[in-house]
Amino acid sequence: MTGNNADFKNNGNLSIDVSPKYFASGSMQCRCTESDFKCLVEWANLLLIESDLMSNLALRCTVAIAIMAACAIGHADSYTGSQSTTYAYPKLITDFTPQAHETRDPVSGLLHPGLGLTKTQLDTMQRHVRKGDEPWASAFDAFAKNGRSAPNPRVYYQAGWTEILHGRANETGNFITVRMAMDADVAFHQIVMWYVTGKELYRVNALNVIRNYFSITKVEPHWDSQIRWGIAAYKLCLVEDLLRHTDGNTEASRWTESDQSRFANLMKMGLGLVADPGYWMNQHQFATMGLIGTAVALDDKLLYQKAIERTTVNSAGQQGGRNGSIKWQMRLVTKDAETGQQVDTPQVQVVEMARDQGHAWIDPTALSLLAQVAFNQRTRVDPVSGFPSNDRNAVEVFDFLDNRLLAGADYITRYSFGEAVRWIPVVMSEGTPPQIGTVIVGPPRQMTEGILYNYYRYIRKWDREDRRFRAVAHAYESIFPEGDGGTDMQGNATLFYTPDAGLIQ
Repeated sequence: MTGNNADFKNNGNLSIDVSPKYFASGSMQCRCTESDFKCLVEWANLLLIESDLMSNLALRCTVAIAIMAACAIGHADSYTGSQSTTYAYPKLITDFTPQAHETRDPVSGLLHPGLGLTKTQLDTMQRHVRKGDEPWASAFDAFAKNGRSAPNPRVYYQAGWTEILHGRANETGNFITVRMAMDADVAFHQIVMWYVTGKELYRVNALNVIRNYFSITKVEPHWDSQIRWGIAAYKLCLVEDLLRHTDGNTEASRWTESDQSRFANLMKMGLGLVADPGYWMNQHQFATMGLIGTAVALDDKLLYQKAIERTTVNSAGQQGGRNGSIKWQMRLVTKDAETGQQVDTPQVQVVEMARDQGHAWIDPTALSLLAQVAFNQRTRVDPVSGFPSNDRNAVEVFDFLDNRLLAGADYITRYSFGEAVRWIPVVMSEGTPPQIGTVIVGPPRQMTEGILYNYYRYIRKWDREDRRFRAVAHAYESIFPEGDGGTDMQGNATLFYTPDAGLIQ
């Protein structure tokens, strides 16, 4: 049995995975906090497992009541709405309403703002949060409580940094770019806070974070530089895109021509760190995030087209193996790599699942983000080559290769929710001999794909029970609203990408 915000499965043990929700009873407003709710769910599940070992009918009934109570709290929001909930964030909102100035560069054809967020997405978020509409209100309330959204966030930059040099983990270059990525996430949170609230301090904070790193004069390859620089560059470019195409209230918060020149120089210095098409699986995706962010910031059409093709096929990388593109990471497996025999029923698998689940979940998450950038830019691709195209048969990156990205997300989501999915051995890296992934490695790890949900639910208008979409839809709804993406990812898809049609009445 499955509901909108809970997923029940019976594979020996009945378990529940539901999110904290809000409910009202008459004139009394009640809130089940996230910690309270998780404790209740954990307690119920533990008792249920124990009760399987006992023939105590009373205990089993008690557990059933606990589960129903948890689900009642979890589902009350769906039936009564949550606009009666009192949030803390409204006191942050000012009379000033930031506005983005949408423009398309006449040479590159790139849309601004249009990296992670467009003017339409920003304004939809801003309008609904200020009105207290759900689900944006609860999503922003959680976003505003993040420490990096605070008016005085911790910044990791250290005065005197001028060179990012070679080095091992936690040394020299790696030490700096790890912190640069964290600061990029701080700036990202701050600029979103400013756009919603209009509070100038947030914009100044975001601006200062970026200006800190103008001190860098030299960048060299270093440990995990393709990952750390890719993450940092993507979010810094997203913040730059918003600063450059919006106006602050004071001179101190203005993005200047000098800022733009110095930022462009910083991004150019790091391009070599993310240029190689042969990075390992999810590392390829992080590097491509940095590449596409830099392309949009520099209005570099050729670099942007390269980043799109690296997202879809990455023809310059291994054709199979470690390739992190949609085509090869979300692989249609037709042959057993151990036996060399063709399989009777080919299927799409997330190749990195043969490594571990923590890294494997990066694949649909990062590729979804890259697909969202292409969608924001109104970029379609050739249905075979994956190169940007304006031909009549061109498709959205989301739809590329018969919705291959969604098919991979569906596969790993079903596994993460306990389904015993079939695995076909695949080549994980070409070589002599090739590295073969013979089995799925690691226990299920439940994650969600809010970007995919909002695209297929509201843009493509698929039914949430469509077999191709059902697992992803139910996974997203089980944790609704989607939380933060941390330093590495963007997250917050409920806040950023829910369209007007997603309004909860």
